[in-house]
Amino acid sequence: MADMGFLLAQRYKHVVILIAGNNGYSKTSFPLEGGPTSRERLMCLGWVNGNHFMVIRLKP
Repeated sequence: MADMGFLLAQRYKHVVILIAGNNGYSKTSFPLEGGPTSRERLMCLGWVNGNHFMVIRLKP
């Protein structure tokens, strides 16, 4: 699970936040190449039951 955020950040050029609710683990991954865009891109994913991901929608 730990490398998944980095791979997604690199592929989609988004900041990726992985949250595992069962054990309170979270990790933020940033793309390594390119500068910041005019529009912030954020992808938040939850690791559920130790076997799959789900998209988490955050409200301001």
